[in-house]
Amino acid sequence: TTDESLFLRLKIVYVLFFGELFTGYNGLVPTLFSRVLHAVLTCAIFIKGLSFMVQKNDIIKKIFLLMLAVIFPLGINCMYLITESSAVHTLVMYGFISVYILAFVILEKVHIGIKTEKILQPVCGVVCVGIVISNVFLANEAFLKMQLKYENTYSFYTSLVTQIKSNPDFTRGTKVAIIGETDELIYPYDEFNNLENIMGTDIDVNIYSRNQFIRYYCGFDADFAGEEEIKTLSESETF
Repeated sequence: TTDESLFLRLKIVYVLFFGELFTGYNGLVPTLFSRVLHAVLTCAIFIKGLSFMVQKNDIIKKIFLLMLAVIFPLGINCMYLITESSAVHTLVMYGFISVYILAFVILEKVHIGIKTEKILQPVCGVVCVGIVISNVFLANEAFLKMQLKYENTYSFYTSLVTQIKSNPDFTRGTKVAIIGETDELIYPYDEFNNLENIMGTDIDVNIYSRNQFIRYYCGFDADFAGEEEIKTLSESETF
């Protein structure tokens, strides 16, 4: 559930729909090149869609088409209606594919009989190819960065486990408490700044699952202290 009002959630749906298209929000259209391509595609959809609606003589059909246009962003961003906006991320934005489906349907099936119509279809075909190529390069960058993040995280925790095991007081049954976080970046990843909205720009060594990471990836099956134990230790004079 969400504490945001219905009006605010509806506003977020529409504001972020255009934010996703033209500002790189949620990382769906992350580069300037891709945003330009999406702007061209959006203009083509608008021109053909509006012209088609104006040419309709049936007022009922016009109202129906207008309603479909209004609820289109709502259908794509419906996740914002059922959860806090801060909890929505790229992985749940599958509905965004509807933008491309709508473009293909309108460009292929809707005929408006104007001179510019003949150039819209090939131009948008080239635009869609450009979007695909852009996304292919983006996916390769994302997977490379993800691999580097994993390897650096693995290195960080391996070093931490080594320090723990090197402590003279450590024995097989010793309980381990990892307290606090670090502000230092293991590696800044300046080469991948265009992935900021998708994956972040730094390595996350403070994730909630770090105990599991140490256990399963570093092979250090220690008895980790729980939240209450960590809180008590943090408030102690010794700590």
